[in-house]
Amino acid sequence: MCIDPIISVILPVYNAELFLSEAIESILNQTFSNFEFIIINDGSTDDSDKIIRSYDDSRIIYQSNSCNSGLIATLNVGISLSRGKYIARMDADDISYRNRFSIQYDYLEKNENVVLCGSWAKIIDTKGKESGRIKRINSHQLLRANMLFTTPFIHPSVMIRTESIKKEKFSENAIHCEDLELWLRLSLNTNNLFANIPKYLLKYRIHEKNISVEFNDFQLEHRKEILKPYIKSFIPLNSIEDELTHFSLFQSKPLTKKEKARVKDWISKLVAANKEQNISQSYALNALLFSRWIIICFKSKDFLQILNIKLPWFHPKTIWQTLKLLLFK
Repeated sequence: MCIDPIISVILPVYNAELFLSEAIESILNQTFSNFEFIIINDGSTDDSDKIIRSYDDSRIIYQSNSCNSGLIATLNVGISLSRGKYIARMDADDISYRNRFSIQYDYLEKNENVVLCGSWAKIIDTKGKESGRIKRINSHQLLRANMLFTTPFIHPSVMIRTESIKKEKFSENAIHCEDLELWLRLSLNTNNLFANIPKYLLKYRIHEKNISVEFNDFQLEHRKEILKPYIKSFIPLNSIEDELTHFSLFQSKPLTKKEKARVKDWISKLVAANKEQNISQSYALNALLFSRWIIICFKSKDFLQILNIKLPWFHPKTIWQTLKLLLFK
């Protein structure tokens, strides 16, 4: 056991034998070595237990549940056991880069108001071959604006201040969306800042047993339910049409002429609401909304409508952030 750990790593495990060794070794081989590694086997019926016990490292704290209690309960047990200043999340099918902890620790030490920082990730398949990349915006103001629509963090890339997460913990009611629900609660404290480090610190594995794959439809709908109270604290959602219009800003399919007209009106309402409540600096929210409007117009090949919107996009910061968002790949 690490006597005085700076970082507590929480790794929940459930029937993860295929990729577990790679995940564990990517943590044990970190360049930053002052951590405790809390591995909780949540009632696995495969060889996960055998794999975990094969590692002889004093930093590992192993707990095995007699039955499957679920991800959220397992994460909260891990939080209760954590003794470090920071908690790092890790999933049993992903791989952390060797310098991940070092970079995130240095960042949080230098930015005392940041409670949570994530990173970018490279997507890998079941054989470890890179198949894509995930970039996330890193401006706090853009992150706050983005949380009106979705979660802007890759959960297993996150490092968070332990004192913040121990006060809140994950909600048992936020199944498959526990991360978003917690980040929203943390964001209610306006002193809390958020960040994504613009570096690839995680290899994020996509396979058929990913929660985001296996429970995709449920996750999308539940995410909306979790977001609605947060949105309503900012702007009224008076009808199903308001809800559909709000979330259509981030959907992939082209919108009809009628849907675009509603989105156009909704954007004006969001801008007006932000003037009153200042959930995000105006240039950040305006840039996010303008970038989404441009994408919507491009998808429907209605290019002449791009500037036909009541949105103060002409501020230099707004233009710059809009370009960054549009070029973000």
